[in-house]
Amino acid sequence: MDSNTNEDRDGDGVDDNVDLFPDDPTEAHDYDNDGVGDSKDLFPKDPTETLDNDRDGLGDNQDPDDDNDGVLDINDELPFNRFETNDADGDGVGDIERVS
Repeated sequence: MDSNTNEDRDGDGVDDNVDLFPDDPTEAHDYDNDGVGDSKDLFPKDPTETLDNDRDGLGDNQDPDDDNDGVLDINDELPFNRFETNDADGDGVGDIERVS
């Protein structure tokens, strides 16, 4: 390749030499350097947060109730499922779902 030609493998319009995700056409930048591209990072300026499961504005790392079901994550065996809190056999399937 000619040294004056910049490559853009993923075709996102950002040259690979500055694209932090050169093989992902949906990502190019990571403002907070947390390893998650800004378009997928709900908190692109906070390196400690990426997701907000219940969309309450608090990142999951900071939110004491990630599914906003009124049961704190520390007491919730299924903290990302707002319809379930108990999993008696620990298989990842809530007790209510098992009965249904």
